[in-house]
Amino acid sequence: MDVKPSVERLPESIRKLIASSAIVRDRLKSGERLDEILSSRRWAAAWLSEERDRAEEPAVETLRLLLRTYAAEPFERENLERTAALHDRTSLSGAEIRVGTAKLRRSGVLFAVRKIGGEQLLYLPTDMYPLWERLLFRPTSEPLERDEAALVVPADAPFRLPLSLELLTCWSIIGSRGLSLTSKGVPGKPSAARVEAGLRLSSEELVRFGFSYPGSDQLAPQVALALDIGFCLGTLERENESIRIDKEGMDAWLSRQAIEADTALHRLAVNRYASAHRELHLAASIIASLQPFGWHTEEAFIAAGCDGEALDSWLGLLASFGWLQRGSLADRAAFRWSRELDFLKEPCCETNRAAMAGEEGCPSYIYVQPDAEIIVPPETGLADRWRLEKLADRVSADTLFVYRITPSSCKRASSAGYTAESVAEFLESRSGTPLPQPVSDLLRDCFGSLGQVWFQDVTLLRAADDRAADLLERDAALSGIIVEKIGSRDYIVRSEDVKAAIRMLEKLGLPPSEGGAAERAAKKEKSGASASKDVRSEGWIYCRHVLSFYEPDRFFPKPEELFPGMRDIPSVWIGESRTYHSSTCRQMIRQAIDWGASVRIIRDGKPAAFVPRLLESGEDDWRVQGWWKAFPDSEVLLDKEAVTVSSGDFSELMILIPSLDSERR
Repeated sequence: MDVKPSVERLPESIRKLIASSAIVRDRLKSGERLDEILSSRRWAAAWLSEERDRAEEPAVETLRLLLRTYAAEPFERENLERTAALHDRTSLSGAEIRVGTAKLRRSGVLFAVRKIGGEQLLYLPTDMYPLWERLLFRPTSEPLERDEAALVVPADAPFRLPLSLELLTCWSIIGSRGLSLTSKGVPGKPSAARVEAGLRLSSEELVRFGFSYPGSDQLAPQVALALDIGFCLGTLERENESIRIDKEGMDAWLSRQAIEADTALHRLAVNRYASAHRELHLAASIIASLQPFGWHTEEAFIAAGCDGEALDSWLGLLASFGWLQRGSLADRAAFRWSRELDFLKEPCCETNRAAMAGEEGCPSYIYVQPDAEIIVPPETGLADRWRLEKLADRVSADTLFVYRITPSSCKRASSAGYTAESVAEFLESRSGTPLPQPVSDLLRDCFGSLGQVWFQDVTLLRAADDRAADLLERDAALSGIIVEKIGSRDYIVRSEDVKAAIRMLEKLGLPPSEGGAAERAAKKEKSGASASKDVRSEGWIYCRHVLSFYEPDRFFPKPEELFPGMRDIPSVWIGESRTYHSSTCRQMIRQAIDWGASVRIIRDGKPAAFVPRLLESGEDDWRVQGWWKAFPDSEVLLDKEAVTVSSGDFSELMILIPSLDSERR
């Protein structure tokens, strides 16, 4: 789950805790929304700097541990504690992880939900993982020097469109005829085959991702991907027994510049598809932080901790999306970004539309040829390309797109509401010149016989008597949606206005009869809208973790909940280092083990911290197994190697419990 839906679901008590931080409070006062703050690089960098200024704060180290262990996958805190105890990747004690995760929640870095059985799941918002990865584990690979880069041999690969254009051509097929669904709610084979034919993506390029989705036995994964992205972006909707274009959502998508569209698609790919697998998410996040156009060797990233198979899978996907180029330097695999996406410069930050607005001011001309071919250069915007899909037949789709006006394309344009005049006006405005005479003649001839007759889906509204008919005609609002009166008491209403007409009739005291066509149409519309909302919220491809199914955790833990029994022990045990009797030391060690806490002792005359793990029996002469951990005041070199310490070594002792209520700046 991303930051925005996570913040929208926040209980008010947790929202207030997060807002109490100065770095959040000040920005809230300036008018920013909480989700905007918690997804920005500026806030993340400020929080990190503030936490690092506190010498004994475990939050940053806890964040580093969970990034490397779980990435953006949900986890239980107890599992993170066990991981820390078993591996040498951290010196954190269990107590420090308990406090660290609590502080990460209070800061708005982590969020929590409760499963049906009451178990708590913690998670890092998916769209923030790349940013934290970049801030805490900066990639060390530098682009190849110019002399070496010149020796890279690009791989022999077929031309690929940027994903934004690949999807546009695919969605135009859905827009022209819709995508019919079977009784099982999956696309029928003939309509799915049409969509598949319009995609250059292949099943082989996606099989390694193991997508799971409805109809996977008959629907190609590339078609499922196009549907999933469309539902997630709101460009597609499910309407009754078919999938169609969502006009409002598509208009919003087409308002983007191509670079902005591919940026949004890259972010969706990282957050939705890479996040399902920890190693893949790590590779995707590191690759996203690289500057474009510079060649890198794959071995440098494998040496830095990337899984080789995951890296290869992700680079292959980016290449198939038209964003990345692969090659080789001698016997070493290499790659480079071939498209400059804004996400690379500032991952997870809000899209800088102002900076991109300048692109809209640059004229983008198409070229209309006398033979009715239309040449479309790469810089042509998405909205113009979408309109051309409606007006002309696509001949080729490469670096340059080529369309041709034909009688069949004019028929399709007429069905979409265009006339010869509106098509000519569009082409002249985008080409900057008058249409060649042969093209004008073609439009006149093709549109000449079109639009004279047509079929239209309407609903018949019939009044039982003259009194009811008179009430209908006297109502100004209802008269406004009546298309035509076709009899003394019969009226035509557009099908899309039926629901509004029902409300108006009820206000007039004339509710339509039960089981009538109007009511059936209204129920059908309501059912379709509900299905569309459900599909859009979840996409088409099943997510591995759907956190929206769980309730947000409404409670923030108190110290005694993190450390049960804290009120039952002498406060001095966790307050200062003192000399105790051997039996008391034994009790303190047992309590520290129960809490997963470390203890402070004097080692070689200097203070150090020891994490006890197992207490061996004995009243006076007892021993404890554990490991030494780093301690801020100690100059002794400590490590996590398992050791055994005897009771005689505990001259001074204190249980170390990190403070949950550190000073908020």
